Amino acid sequence: MVGFPTTDNLDEYWNRARSIARTVKDRSQQMSAAAAAGGVQSITILDYATFLADQKLALQACIVSGIVAYAQAQMMNPTADITTLFNTMITAIQNTVDWIVTNFPKDAGGFLLAVSFVGDGTGRTTPRLFTSGDLGPFKTVVDALLATLE
Repeated sequence: MVGFPTTDNLDEYWNRARSIARTVKDRSQQMSAAAAAGGVQSITILDYATFLADQKLALQACIVSGIVAYAQAQMMNPTADITTLFNTMITAIQNTVDWIVTNFPKDAGGFLLAVSFVGDGTGRTTPRLFTSGDLGPFKTVVDALLATLE
């Protein structure tokens, strides 16, 4: 050995992937509840899309040689289809991002309709507010993502 090891091991990748998945689950539960209650600001939805995109990349970085067998051993289930479970979660994350990108209100030029001026002459802006009626289809997509997470 030339120097102290600084590379991650399978345990670190496995724990990182589970931690990220838990964070996605927690944030998605919050979004689902907020969508049901209504009154979700545009910036919250846009931030959620960015969060999901970032978490997807972080999860994909956890795919390393040997991780499937390691995860099966940690779960004490040698037949667990880790690859399918992981890919289903990743697909649901991407589906949620895609839904937001496709359905977020835009003008004819593709610019997001996320804020408006307050109208008091100060130049201040206020985020667009979506109601539970507006957010029904969004909640369905978020709940589908949640269904992929234990």
